[in-house]
Amino acid sequence: IICAVFLFVPIITGLGASLIAPEGMAESQILPWLYMNKFNRYFGAFFVASLLSAVVTVLDSMVLDATTNFTRDIYQARINKNASEKQLVFISRVAVVAISCLGLAIGMSIKNLIVLWIFANVLCSGGLVIPAFAAWFSKKATSAGAYWAMICGGAATIVWSIINWIVNGNPGKAYLGIEAVYVGFVIGIVTLIIVSMNSKHTDEENIDSTYYWTAVK
Repeated sequence: IICAVFLFVPIITGLGASLIAPEGMAESQILPWLYMNKFNRYFGAFFVASLLSAVVTVLDSMVLDATTNFTRDIYQARINKNASEKQLVFISRVAVVAISCLGLAIGMSIKNLIVLWIFANVLCSGGLVIPAFAAWFSKKATSAGAYWAMICGGAATIVWSIINWIVNGNPGKAYLGIEAVYVGFVIGIVTLIIVSMNSKHTDEENIDSTYYWTAVK
């Protein structure tokens, strides 16, 4: 309940600010404009500093999460299973720089904050939603099927988003009326079924740990 209250506060604030903001102002500029023009300057400066702090806090967590996933789940698990701690530290440092630069490049390319936020969520959802539902509701899905569903579904989402971007000049618009996330869902489902049918559960898999109906019981 407490979390729900905090989630609605910025939404209500943004809706109220949009009613009094100058016509034609970009969505990403409304809250900073509100803080600096309608509040006491010290109060406004406090909110601006808080907004920047929140952005930095979220971004560094996302960079570190992505770095850990790449280092442990891709490099160590798939590329170099015998990697030393020194090699892992080096790869982590390289990944931090690469991921940060990639994020900066995307942020500089997409000026609209709302479109950027939607674009980021689409890229995540296209690769992760189908494997997550498979883990919750399917005992036949294998870890190999989930892994390749993430890879293929995520790749399809990225490719379709790039096509949207090139054709429409906006990654938030649908090419041929088809959203990128739906392309990722379809490719993810097909990949999950095909790979799971041709692979077996490994000894490391614990189906009941994520299976929804086990948790309910």
